[in-house]
Amino acid sequence: MRRSLLILMTTATLSGCALSITDRTPATLTRTTTAVYDVEADASATGYTVSGVTAYVQGDPFPMTNVSGNRWRVSAPLNPCRNTFSLSFTAQGTGRFGSASVREPRTGDLQKWISGNPPATCPATFGATYSVNGFNDAVDTSPGDGVCQTAARLCSLRAAVMEANAHAGADQILVPAGVYNLTLVGEDATAAAGDLDITDTVTITGATAPDGTGVTVQADAALNDRVLDVHAGAGATPTVATLTGLELRTGRAGLGGGLRNAAVTVFTDGIITNNVGSTAAGGIHNTGALTLRRSVIKENRTELATGAGVRQDSGSLLVEDSAFTDNHSNQHGGAMSIVAGEVSLFNVTLHGNRADTYGGAIHANPAALFKIRNTTITGNRADAD
Repeated sequence: MRRSLLILMTTATLSGCALSITDRTPATLTRTTTAVYDVEADASATGYTVSGVTAYVQGDPFPMTNVSGNRWRVSAPLNPCRNTFSLSFTAQGTGRFGSASVREPRTGDLQKWISGNPPATCPATFGATYSVNGFNDAVDTSPGDGVCQTAARLCSLRAAVMEANAHAGADQILVPAGVYNLTLVGEDATAAAGDLDITDTVTITGATAPDGTGVTVQADAALNDRVLDVHAGAGATPTVATLTGLELRTGRAGLGGGLRNAAVTVFTDGIITNNVGSTAAGGIHNTGALTLRRSVIKENRTELATGAGVRQDSGSLLVEDSAFTDNHSNQHGGAMSIVAGEVSLFNVTLHGNRADTYGGAIHANPAALFKIRNTTITGNRADAD
């Protein structure tokens, strides 16, 4: 599976000429005492001469040096307390047709991890960090003991979520690239079976492999449940889920086959696809505060009611630099069904969505409030309009 938003090689072409750049920095770097890290990329050209490559580390530019062949490298200093950093590259080329430039990735940034403990003088960013190292769907043997471990002595994604739920405070889960198939059938609210229930504040970050493979979390056909369920949280403090670099697919639930949000969720650089709302809300059901950023919501469907891409019954929805494509509702709202609450769409594309009744792209009640800017709505279909 190659991600449409996390592309590890980017190419610019012009009349037989080509300029490309490929990230060669490991997904995880070992922490150094100097907090200086080497980032690398390969820049190649046909019909051009590569004139320069720049790395952007946490948004700061660092001109790179050609060390051998197509390989470029720079040593970049970071805050010693960081556990992750964003990375992107640009390459410039000159040729007989003029100049060209290319960015890697085309949109968004790559995410890199730094392993090892930060200095003791650093403030605690996360209460605990759980690093997933097993693909099988298995429960944690003792939730709350601070150790993510299944009976096979591995840290599964489900076990990591269970530990984060049981440990009070903001935790972090690091997920290597690959496919995580949810197979444990059952219904509960602790993530021990069925969907992955998030009941406490957590940051889940998916890695991207050098071949472009990302993190896919999918519901097995027998699961008959959604993929992720973010619960409201206890008392006045809401659960906050920060989800980056995840593809959620093949979930099936009454509301929200891919994601149900009743808290505060920020979903970035991800995909929600091929999910079913057996009642409504094929991809997402929202009653909290949901942000979608640089993400694609596609090919989700409903069977009985509205909102194949997303249905919002209350709360707020902010969508930035994202797309809703080819979602199909058997009633209203191919891409979106907004019953109530606020919706902000900035730099969004809604294309190829279908509703069997009204609102091929958007169906909204009069109580809903919208802010729309730089948004393209095209090629959608509503059979009753």
